[in-house]
Amino acid sequence: MIEFGKTLKSAREAKGLSVAQVAEATRLLPRIVEDLEKEDFSHLPAPIYGRGFVKLYCEEVGLDPKPMIAEFMDILNGGRGGDAKERPAAVPPPAPAPARESRRNAGLLTDRFLIPGIFPHTFQIRDSTG
Repeated sequence: MIEFGKTLKSAREAKGLSVAQVAEATRLLPRIVEDLEKEDFSHLPAPIYGRGFVKLYCEEVGLDPKPMIAEFMDILNGGRGGDAKERPAAVPPPAPAPARESRRNAGLLTDRFLIPGIFPHTFQIRDSTG
């Protein structure tokens, strides 16, 4: 098991970089850099962004991102340590969109019932005899 935050901080310090320098090089907020080192993920917008942040941070300090991302995801998923309040809440999946066919049928109903009701003279059947 990797000590995620300590590993990031140690690699940064070994390269002689400050939090501000890593933040500037990766275009992350300094708070995000500090939070990654503290393993406080409550300020991350979503786990997918966190993965990207970890990758950028690791590349900047010379760490292999793959095991660090795996550890990050393990922490987020409750695999080890951390308090539940530090992890972002799971977002429920969006409600499914209505089926296209039901919208198409609604259009047919509108064409056949609503429009003839508004313009009845347009849809009158004319007698061809006279």
